[in-house]
Amino acid sequence: MIRIAQIGVGAWGKNLLRNFLMLRNCEVVAVCDSDPNVCEALRKDKRVKDVEANWVEVVRRGDIDAVVIATPPKTHAELAIKALEEDKDVF
Repeated sequence: MIRIAQIGVGAWGKNLLRNFLMLRNCEVVAVCDSDPNVCEALRKDKRVKDVEANWVEVVRRGDIDAVVIATPPKTHAELAIKALEEDKDVF
């Protein structure tokens, strides 16, 4: 079982999240988004275990194997580097 966290649940992010939630060998452990309204909606989804507002805390978690980045392209490098520094796989 691969335990993932997803950062960003906007236009593309909601499609990625839907697909990761459907995978049998994947558990979505945490989801992070900067929009409080998106976070509130995600908290109502019983398939999502935890909703975080701080992406740094998400990538530091020990119960995460991989991080899915679905944010604007200009933020990808910073997020990916931090996740890799925390020994996470990155998508």
